[in-house]
Amino acid sequence: MIASGIFGLSQATANLRQQDLLEAREFFEMTVVFYSLAHDFKRAEEKFHMLTYFYDNFRHMLPQSNIEANIVALRLIYLYVTGNNADYFSFLESLPVNLRTSSQVKTVEQFANFVDMGNYNLAFDCAGSISAVHKQVLGQLQETQKRE
Repeated sequence: MIASGIFGLSQATANLRQQDLLEAREFFEMTVVFYSLAHDFKRAEEKFHMLTYFYDNFRHMLPQSNIEANIVALRLIYLYVTGNNADYFSFLESLPVNLRTSSQVKTVEQFANFVDMGNYNLAFDCAGSISAVHKQVLGQLQETQKRE
C-alpha cells in the first residue's frame, strides 16, 4: 500500500514535470515565431537557443512538437540570409533525420541551393512553396540585409 502510494506520487510528479516542460517548450516556440514576425531577429535567435535546450534534452520525454520543423526552417532562413554559411551548414547537418527530411526544411535547403547556383527562376519557384510566415521573415531579412 505504501509502495503504491509512493509510486503514485512519483508518477504524478513526473506528469506535472512533463506538463511544465511541454508548456515551457511551447512558450519558447511562440516567442521565436513572435520575434521573427516582429522583425526582431536577434531576440528570435536568442529564444531559439533557449528552445534548443528543450528540443535536445527532453525529446525522449515530450511528444514531438507540431511546429518544430517550422521553427527550424525559420532559423535556417535567418542563418542563410544573414550570410552565416558555416552556421547554416553546421546546423543543417546536425538536424535529426526526421527534421532534415521535413518538407519545411527541404524547401529552405532547395531555395538556398538554387540561389547559390545562381538559378533564380527555380529559387523564386521554390520560394512560392514556403509558408506565409517564412515568406514574411525572408522578405524582411532581405530588406534588412540591403540596408546594412
